[in-house]
Amino acid sequence: GRAVSFKVAREDGTTADFSAVIGSRENPNPLSLNDQIGDFFPAAFESVKKEDVPRVLAGAVSLAASNATADTKFEFAPILCTTYADGQRMFTATIFTKNAGSELPDGLQGWEFLSRTWNNIVDISVPDLSLREKVLIDKYLNRGPQAIINMAKFKPVSELDEARIAILSYKKLHRFYPTFQTVGVH
Repeated sequence: GRAVSFKVAREDGTTADFSAVIGSRENPNPLSLNDQIGDFFPAAFESVKKEDVPRVLAGAVSLAASNATADTKFEFAPILCTTYADGQRMFTATIFTKNAGSELPDGLQGWEFLSRTWNNIVDISVPDLSLREKVLIDKYLNRGPQAIINMAKFKPVSELDEARIAILSYKKLHRFYPTFQTVGVH
């Protein structure tokens, strides 16, 4: 299963830890994330499917940040929210703490991955690629996903729609894509 956890500060200074296992083998019915998150569960969701977990957790963090803002002189702004799946769907949020009413630093203003809102979640769906496949895709990066698939003569994943999404994600994140090579030591 997938463990989901985060910590939230309460008004009285104590903290609350939230965790749930989503769809474990022992319990194929996911635990109610609503029960686990309680007051921080976003009202926009009546039920939670696996694909909803990142948005639900982003909403919960947003509500927790709003509560914290009301109790302090600080504001909590989303900087980077991401989701990815390496077997199970994951969610991460990076938050910038600033004085109430102040702006984000200039260096963040033009950052291409800046979330700006809690709903702007970057989906990292980059496939595992061999060095050969990576070089082929890189050769056609100025083209659209379907053109890259056609010109490179391979799909990074079997389903065509998922292959297009994977190519779009790769195009966005290719500068950060790891390349592993065998190195011989004598």
